Amino acid sequence: MTTPPESPAYATIREGISLREQGRSPEAKALMESLVADVETGDDAYAKVFLAHSLADVQENAEDELAWDLQALAFLDELTDQQALDRGNPGGKKALLPSLHLNLAVDYRRLGDDINAQRHFELGQAHLDALSDDEYGTASAAPSPRASKESRCCPTLVLVELFSAALTVGQAAETVIRRRGCCGMW
Repeated sequence: MTTPPESPAYATIREGISLREQGRSPEAKALMESLVADVETGDDAYAKVFLAHSLADVQENAEDELAWDLQALAFLDELTDQQALDRGNPGGKKALLPSLHLNLAVDYRRLGDDINAQRHFELGQAHLDALSDDEYGTASAAPSPRASKESRCCPTLVLVELFSAALTVGQAAETVIRRRGCCGMW
């Protein structure tokens, strides 16, 4: 089976991610929000998850970030393993769960909801075995010192370590993951 071609929405979402990484979150948000109606009414479940996950990263407040992260997780129900594989995720749709749940853990922590934060943290950890031995999985399993300095987000296991430390010492979540962005699988 051949990989279906990407819709133009993917390039626009990636452009939005690039703008966010350049510190231009308002522009990134406006660009990606222009896609919402078309992507959400379309039949590309991966694009729906990708867009919602990416829009969460450019929100100005924790409530909106949580709403988009919850939407990304909800859209995951529409995604098949084959669609995730076709988009370059060797672990299928389950390989997206660590990032989605761990981002929700951070959102809930920022909002002071430690019960839901802990629940999503544990769900994220429970799915770490879905990460494959590809470049993302390898970087997640053994993050290099350089990786934390890149403009890309923290690999999933770095997110686990940082969030775990925050829960232990009671830090505010925004000091834990301020540049979290989307994971390298997107």
